[in-house]
Amino acid sequence: MLIQTLRNLERDGLLERTVYQQVPPKTEYRLTDNGHKLREPIARLCEWGMNNREFIDGIIEARARAVLTGYAHKS
Repeated sequence: MLIQTLRNLERDGLLERTVYQQVPPKTEYRLTDNGHKLREPIARLCEWGMNNREFIDGIIEARARAVLTGYAHKS
């Protein structure tokens, strides 16, 4: 799953991958300029999540109850 996520981020232009031909194999990933542009908004979103933990926990608990009681949204 990690490799798939890294490859998707590379495909989307957010990461650059460098593969070194050595034993054992070595691969490095770096953020592109566009990847760096996402750091601040993601940090702010993480901060919001930490400051609103009770709210998020309430949503998670409500969803779990809905699944257990059969009220989960079905697409």
